[in-house]
Amino acid sequence: MLYDYAKDKYVSVMVRVTDTKWIEDWVAKTDKLEVPFYAGIPTYSYSVIYDKKGKRYVSWAKSSPEDLSQNPDFELIKSKRASVRGADEYNGDNVYTFKAIRDTYLENYELKKGSKVKIDFVTPYGITRYIEASKKSEARNLLGVAFFRYGYSHEELVLGYRDISRAIEKGNMPVSRPEVEILFNSQGHIPIKIGDVIKIGVILKNTGESPSFCTSNNNKVILEIVNGNPVKSYRGAFEEIESKDKKITLKEYLLADGELIMSGGIYIEVEELPLVLNCHAEITDIDGENEIYSKTQILMISEDGTETRSTR
Repeated sequence: MLYDYAKDKYVSVMVRVTDTKWIEDWVAKTDKLEVPFYAGIPTYSYSVIYDKKGKRYVSWAKSSPEDLSQNPDFELIKSKRASVRGADEYNGDNVYTFKAIRDTYLENYELKKGSKVKIDFVTPYGITRYIEASKKSEARNLLGVAFFRYGYSHEELVLGYRDISRAIEKGNMPVSRPEVEILFNSQGHIPIKIGDVIKIGVILKNTGESPSFCTSNNNKVILEIVNGNPVKSYRGAFEEIESKDKKITLKEYLLADGELIMSGGIYIEVEELPLVLNCHAEITDIDGENEIYSKTQILMISEDGTETRSTR
């Protein structure tokens, strides 16, 4: 088996399920035994809980990045694309660290403020790289790879058959696909005049087949206001909201595949007519590198209250 590479007692030390260079080296060593063998490839991720002093508390937790990104008792403090040992090369897994911001419970474990959860999240890109690493030494006795294991639909830390099969084919990898929508109720085309305050909302959804990279900075919806001024705004289901000049930014740590997120009310004072709103999303894909942009939705609200929508 070519997994359980590194899981130390302390949060300051790396947590890694496997490493492509390590796989390559061990396949070459095993081949010297002159016995037919399969290379055991991991399809699961690590989730490890540490106490407030940084010492390992739970070795095999079940909490996923999605679980913790939606848990109000935790904040994401670090996101990292894991590198191959001794090389500046993506290994195919991402390491996320969350911190408890208050005393809480997680999976029936009591955690003090400052406790941490560290997750080494294996992606479909990782499976492809692990398969390639097993073949790199051209071992004569290698019969193929064996996966540990196929995940069930409710297991967020184990890849399922769909992702594994795509990794084998090395094509048509699952990706995030963000879409945005501006919500506005024209209330039967009631006329709008300068100085009025209107209420809108924003929806972000992922119609792709992969979650985004988990990050506190790079997953966001940007709403730009033309001929209006934001009065007040509420984040709703988003993690954070920022309002500066005539631009509102809504941030989300992780956008799961199939997930839909709605903002709270965003109130805008009309300065001139027509009022124009431009909205788009910027998401970092699960590989932690590729930026994916949604189409921009444009909403124009005229003096008689009618709305015109377009995309670009």
